[in-house]
Amino acid sequence: MNNDGKKGVIDINIPFELQRSVYTQISDSTLNEIWSFERSWIPHTSDTSKHIYYNPNGKYVKFLREFGEENKVIKNYYDSYVNTGDISPSMVADLQMNKDVYDINDIRIQLFVAIHYLTLNDQLERKEIY
Repeated sequence: MNNDGKKGVIDINIPFELQRSVYTQISDSTLNEIWSFERSWIPHTSDTSKHIYYNPNGKYVKFLREFGEENKVIKNYYDSYVNTGDISPSMVADLQMNKDVYDINDIRIQLFVAIHYLTLNDQLERKEIY
């Protein structure tokens, strides 16, 4: 998070094959409470790709809503998610630029940051036709 804010770019630096390996260690039911996969059109082609999103009906989005009731920055993130249906550029920028307002000692913030960056990395690195 520190380096991304200074450089103004997203450099998550998680090898995607390692991330896929982590996914295999998480039960399908837990994965489905966090994420869902949808079709996304590939520009200038008739192909579609597999795209990961937060599961809007899953427990993770419910966690964001409930945690947002006591944490203003999480509430802003959740509200932005509800308005866009995905992680918007402003949500990415907020986490990078305002990292000091996130209490990284709070296990809920650690979970939030981990899922945020895993989702972004998956969106950037997954190259599957759907």
